[in-house]
Amino acid sequence: MKNSTITKDALLNLGRQIKDGLNKDGLKWFKPFLSQSLSDSPKNAITGYAYQGINWWNLSFIQLENKYKYPLYASANAWKKTGAIIKPDQVKNGYPIFYWWQNKITRKNPVDDNKENPENYYQRWFLKITWGYNPDQVDLTNSSWSYPEIKKTKNKVKTIADCKNFVDNQKGLVLKHSNEARCYYAPDLDYIHMADQKAFVDDKKGKSATFNYYSVLFHELVHWSGHKSRTGRFEKNLKFFENNKRKEYALEELNAEIGANILCIEFDLQKTVNQNSLAYLKTWKKYLTDDDVFIYKALSQSAGAIDFLRKNLKENKAKKSA
Repeated sequence: MKNSTITKDALLNLGRQIKDGLNKDGLKWFKPFLSQSLSDSPKNAITGYAYQGINWWNLSFIQLENKYKYPLYASANAWKKTGAIIKPDQVKNGYPIFYWWQNKITRKNPVDDNKENPENYYQRWFLKITWGYNPDQVDLTNSSWSYPEIKKTKNKVKTIADCKNFVDNQKGLVLKHSNEARCYYAPDLDYIHMADQKAFVDDKKGKSATFNYYSVLFHELVHWSGHKSRTGRFEKNLKFFENNKRKEYALEELNAEIGANILCIEFDLQKTVNQNSLAYLKTWKKYLTDDDVFIYKALSQSAGAIDFLRKNLKENKAKKSA
């Protein structure tokens, strides 16, 4: 993957924001951030499609930082088609929305003069940016677009039964319990092992045994999503990080822990931070400062894992996303 300087700067800026939060409060920092962001995920203002992956994180930050009422964004051209125009003082204040673009690259030593010969070129994916604007940055005087109605909603706390159903309804999941005092995902045999629920106890910080059990289970469930028959995350990262096993492992642990945080907050569970993630947190923060590829993967893969799990339910009612 090759990115432009503008794209790298945008990625590193996002990484620095997360690093500042982690330095201050560790992984506990994710709870207040996610609690606000999950209330209404960022969407395209025109199409209504929900942004996923790294755009979910980035646009959520932007809404919270600027205190926008709605997490809605669209390009200047998209706004123009509705009759709206970007306010003059906001033209240079667009926000980066990341997307993939594939270019055809001509080889240095082509086989022949035939430009259509596939042996004369190769494909390369680039992470690029388009600039989006929130409705608050737009003059809607002559536009057909209008702000959505504010709907008063109550925060409905999901029960433990909802957590159980979410796990039990995962297509293809093999979940085992035993007296073995370990919880893990076995990738070769493709199953999750959990210690017997009786092994989980209330802790000194006030978290119940039930909450602790599902916190760990969600962590392993995110690992499970990386199998080649699902997201294929393991094989992709193994190939990408072939010379840095520690970095590959750090990435996967953070994928699982961030994903578990998201699920626990969605189900209104308190979060117990997994010790493996704490051990590698220092390493991860180092990568946030100097590796835009790692930043992209850490943010997009954790969100991608959750997106997969939501859609993998036996009764799938997933909405379209972009």
